Amino acid sequence: MTYQGNISIQSIYRDSLFNESVTANTNMLENSITSTNRNMTVYTVQCSFATTGVLSLVRTRNGVSTTEKFFSGEDLIANALYAFTFVTTTDDITGSESKNETINFRYSVNATCNSLIVVSHGGIY
Repeated sequence: MTYQGNISIQSIYRDSLFNESVTANTNMLENSITSTNRNMTVYTVQCSFATTGVLSLVRTRNGVSTTEKFFSGEDLIANALYAFTFVTTTDDITGSESKNETINFRYSVNATCNSLIVVSHGGIY
């Protein structure tokens, strides 16, 4: 059986910062982003900072947070543009529970965030 209808796979704007000060090692977004897709969500974050430093993902599931460094923990070059893609999941990949992860971002030094754009991908709408 094949599907005869139309589908649309979209990227969805989730949050952004523009020319804003960020404090070292604190969550950059006012509100953490919650996954919207069942089982998993694919995200892309595009960013640039005025100061060299390390960007990290803060992933929280069931009240437990982990911090994961982008770019192998290496410094991002000041005023350069970077893009990273990553996946979040529910705590039960079979989807029998819907305890989605939340995400936020941290930068290792006080800096101006030139831009940060977060989009999610892959949902069928």
